[in-house]
Amino acid sequence: MTASVPVVRAALNPWEIVRAALAAYRSQFGRVALTAVALYVPIGFFEAFFVDLGEGYFERHDNVVAGILLAAVLVVTSVSFVGDAFFAGFLDAAVGEEFHGHPHRTIGDILRHLPYRRLVVADVLLGVLTGAASLALLVPGLLFFTFFCLVGPLINIERLPVRAAFARSFHLVRPAVLVVAAVVTLPVVAEHELAHALQIWAEHSYALKAAVDGGLAAVVYSIVGMVEVTLAYELIARDRGR
Repeated sequence: MTASVPVVRAALNPWEIVRAALAAYRSQFGRVALTAVALYVPIGFFEAFFVDLGEGYFERHDNVVAGILLAAVLVVTSVSFVGDAFFAGFLDAAVGEEFHGHPHRTIGDILRHLPYRRLVVADVLLGVLTGAASLALLVPGLLFFTFFCLVGPLINIERLPVRAAFARSFHLVRPAVLVVAAVVTLPVVAEHELAHALQIWAEHSYALKAAVDGGLAAVVYSIVGMVEVTLAYELIARDRGR
C-alpha cells in the first residue's frame, strides 16, 4: 500500500485568492448578475414597501390591520434570510464549477438541495454573536467574525452541521487569520457601510431601493461572496494536503 504524499503548497497569497475569485466572477457574470437581480430586486422592493407602510400605519393605528402589516414584515424578512442562504449556496456552486470540476447545476437543482435551515441558523448566530462581541469593543467583534466567517461556505461545501461548521471555520482560519481578515473581514465591513449608505439614500423610493439592492447583489455581494468561497476552498485543500 502506497503512503499518501502531502501536497506542498506555496504560502497563502491574498492577491491570488482575489484574482481567482474575480476570474470566476467574470466567467460567470451573466448567470450571477441575473440571479442576483431576480432575487434581490423584489426582496428590496417589498422590504421597503412593507417597512414604510408599517411604520406609517403604527403611528396612527393600533388594530388588526397593524398586526397584519407586522406579520407581512416578518414574512418578507424571513424570505430575505432564505434568499441570502440561496444566493450564498449559488455562489458556492459557481466557484465549485469554475475551479473544482463540479458538475454544472441548474438554479432549480441548487434550490432543491441547499441546507436552508442550517444556513439561516448559522447566519443568525454569526450575526448575533458578532454583535454581542462588538458591544464591548469593535476589535473583539471583528476578530470573532474573522474566525467564523467561513461557516456558511463550509455548511455548503462539506455539508457540516452548524456547530461543526463553527469549529471547522476556527480550525481553518487560525493559521491564516491575517489573510482572512484582509480578503474577507475588511471587504465585508466596507460592503456593509456602502450598502447602509446607499439604502439610506434610496429609502424613500421603493423602486430605487429595489434597484440599489439588485445592483449591490450583482456586483458587491457577488464579488465579496466569491472571494470568501474561493478562500474556503483553498483553506480546505491546504488542510487536507497536510
